[in-house]
This record gives sequence, structure tokens and C-alpha cells, in this order.
Amino acid sequence: MKFRPLILVMVALLGATGSAAAMEANESDAAALFLLFDYDPACGTAIQSDEDRSYYMIAANLQPGCPTMEHVAHSDGTTMEAVWSGDHNAERADCKTVAVPLEVASHLGICNDTTGYVIVGGRLIARPKTIPLSAHAALEHLRWRTWGVRLPRATGRFTYRDARTKINVPVTVQLGEFSPCADGTKVYMRLEVIARPRDRARWRPLRYLSGPTRATYSTCQDIG
Repeated sequence: MKFRPLILVMVALLGATGSAAAMEANESDAAALFLLFDYDPACGTAIQSDEDRSYYMIAANLQPGCPTMEHVAHSDGTTMEAVWSGDHNAERADCKTVAVPLEVASHLGICNDTTGYVIVGGRLIARPKTIPLSAHAALEHLRWRTWGVRLPRATGRFTYRDARTKINVPVTVQLGEFSPCADGTKVYMRLEVIARPRDRARWRPLRYLSGPTRATYSTCQDIG
């Protein structure tokens, strides 16, 4: 199948970031998690899945001198059991091969869930690291904490470069309208970029892009 590039109509830049895919674990659960994996608390963050709160993860902080390994454990309410370990920098395995429920694994970002795609540069990409918005603007360094779900979210950077202006600010990205095409391929059809109010107020490109509607991709009929 041949795919045409996405059509970007508008990006909504909102002030609120909404809820995250995971939250920091409480002190006692975090202590048990670090002890289970013999992990230095200064090198990682203990988080709890919002999808299923019996699952916990150590996310590497990627600080100099710290390990890049990440770990997931399951709790039965009394004890924690290790269920997954992987290097943050390694290529993610398919979520179907990971011994963690699909929704949890996708939300924690420990595997590559290819049940949905974004059209980037005329190609279908799962969990894209970069999404061009125009000749000068792009979403870069995207890290998806959810995928294959109704509203997947990522953190990353909005960048803009022209002869006079350079912008590089943190944003949250959310996709939506998870729709199947004629051949059964599921494609996200909507994009929302959430930026801090002070960045919108300071940078004209962000003000120009802000509006009441969200970015819309080509329809399945258009790209088929």
C-alpha cells in the first residue's frame, strides 16, 4: 500500500497536561522494588502503572555512572515478583512476547506495541521518535508511555528553526481517533500537542499553532 504524507490542519496547545500513564510509587512500595532488583534509588524512579496498580517499574534516570537497565515487578499485595527486565537503550521487543499484560506493557513503554501506526513521511510508523509538523517545526525525542490504546501519550520536544528563530521546549503529545483502514491497518488520525502557557506566550510559532481544533491527518480513503 502506498501512503501519502499526513495533512496537518492545526495543533492545539493547551495549558493542562492531563493525567500521566503511570505515577510514582509510594515510599514503602518503592523501597521493596529497589530491594528486589538491588537497584540504587538515586539511579531510577519507582513508578506504578495506572492501567493495573499491581504492576511496578523502575525507570532508569540515565544519569552518568548509573545503569540503563529497567525492571518491572508484580505485587500480590504482600510480596513483589520480578516479571521483566530490559535495557532502556535496547530495541524494544514485540509486546506479544513480553510476560506482562499488553495494556500494562504498552503504558509502561517496555515493548513495541505495533497495533497502531502514525503516518510519517508517507510511511506507517509505530511509536515514532520524530513527527515533522512543517518545514521548520517538528516534534522530536518522543518517548511513548502508551501505545495501541485510545489516547496514547508521549513526552518530547517541540522544535522550530528558521533564519531568525530557534525554539526547543518540552511538550506532551497525544494521539487519537484510532481508526482502521480498508486493509485492517489501524492508524491514529489526530494529534494534540500540549505546551506550557509561558512557552506559548513567549514564542510566536506556538501562538500561531494554538487554536480550538486539533491536528487532523489524511483519512484512510485519502492514503489508501
